[in-house]
Amino acid sequence: MKNRNIWAVLLMLVLLVVFPAMSYVYMKNGFEYQVKSRAELQDLGTAMSLPSNNYWGDSLVLDKTDKKVSLFAYFDPSDQENTAVSGKYFGEMVEQFKEIDWFRMNLLVPQNASNALTAYTQEKDIEKATNIIFYPAQQDRQAINQTLHIGADVLNAKNCVALADTNGIVVNYYDLADGKQYVRMMEHISLLRPLEEKKKAEALFRREPDL
Repeated sequence: MKNRNIWAVLLMLVLLVVFPAMSYVYMKNGFEYQVKSRAELQDLGTAMSLPSNNYWGDSLVLDKTDKKVSLFAYFDPSDQENTAVSGKYFGEMVEQFKEIDWFRMNLLVPQNASNALTAYTQEKDIEKATNIIFYPAQQDRQAINQTLHIGADVLNAKNCVALADTNGIVVNYYDLADGKQYVRMMEHISLLRPLEEKKKAEALFRREPDL
């Protein structure tokens, strides 16, 4: 009988003390991590203006009021290093964000890389993807990276990308040659998700199943 009472007391302690304490620590750590992550997003300047036509000369009708979290990068599909790193990640992101309408990738491609770009889009099966747009680059890599407010430390790196919020402000940049920076970028993209989309997701989560 005594043993049963002891186990009952221990169980109550776990339910009333241990579990709540663990939940508090978990939530506190998560909140602090988000605060730290948001502190890494700063106003680096306005994102560059994009051409009205895509790489192949097709006219683009983009709704200016349709604000999106955007990725910008100079991408040379004829450069093996560029395709092995950035090209790999871009292909994965097209698939990962294919059902997401608040995110878009804007890639500026050298005008002499037409054949390489066609081969790349076919290899990744992204010819008809709507969340990635290829534009003709009017400048070289360094000039475009400067326009994207990419820091001098990685200005000439081949796999740099810039991230802009829904207001078109560049908030951070990343060298995708460092896998940890890719992971950090994906976390920042999630943080920048428009409030309206977050509310939709929360409403869907709370909605009771149909009986």
